Amino acid sequence: MLFWVLQVLVGGVISVAGDVLPVAPDHPALLGAASLLAAAGVCLVGWRRRGGPLLATFPLRSVSLALLGAVTVTVLGLGILLSEADNLLQTVLPPPDWLAELFERLISGAGSPWGAVFALVVAAPLSEEPIFRGLLLRGFLSRYPARTAIVATALLFGLAHLNPWQFVGAAVFGVIAGWWVLRTGSLLPSLWGHAVQNGLPSLAQALGLVIPGYTERSDVVQFQPLWLDAAGVVLLGLGLWLTDRIMERRAT
Repeated sequence: MLFWVLQVLVGGVISVAGDVLPVAPDHPALLGAASLLAAAGVCLVGWRRRGGPLLATFPLRSVSLALLGAVTVTVLGLGILLSEADNLLQTVLPPPDWLAELFERLISGAGSPWGAVFALVVAAPLSEEPIFRGLLLRGFLSRYPARTAIVATALLFGLAHLNPWQFVGAAVFGVIAGWWVLRTGSLLPSLWGHAVQNGLPSLAQALGLVIPGYTERSDVVQFQPLWLDAAGVVLLGLGLWLTDRIMERRAT
């Protein structure tokens, strides 16, 4: 709740100062900056209430490049499958036009490609992961079993997006990200995975990939080719297996 309130307050200040800003108040870079400032306020309040060393609440223990590679493979597969799940959801619950246009503008980088990249790939992970996989997950782990703590924070992460079209993807990613943090004792895998997850659609468009249901959208919902769904299953399974093996090897 504090995160939402601070975002509204910072957004209000940006709107009031719109005449003196070099870019429009709805510029994606400003939206990302507002999210970062709001998250910093939440993390500061939460850490002061919790007490103890800062890195105990927001752990940044180093991880191997091999693990980050396995995380990347996992997210590639997960992104494909979540895209298809979104297609399925839209057949029964189409998003409002204004929300669909907002998503499209962010993903395509309309008006400011680098501003969109900053908002999605930099600001979003740095805002959300310290709150949900740092502050909240650490607090829940001190009170509940690990499985309950991970699922609860993942559901809260989904609810925080305030719309059903992002809820499923955010919640599923939240479960996997919570597992990464629990097993490694570090926020780095979830920060990296979140950045890759958010950047995949923009990267696919930038590369000029034309895949129905994945990069190519229309007024009528399209489903992805079966080969792409199959690749998503393989990549997700391979990524989870590699991640588990690498973390097991590190633990021993």
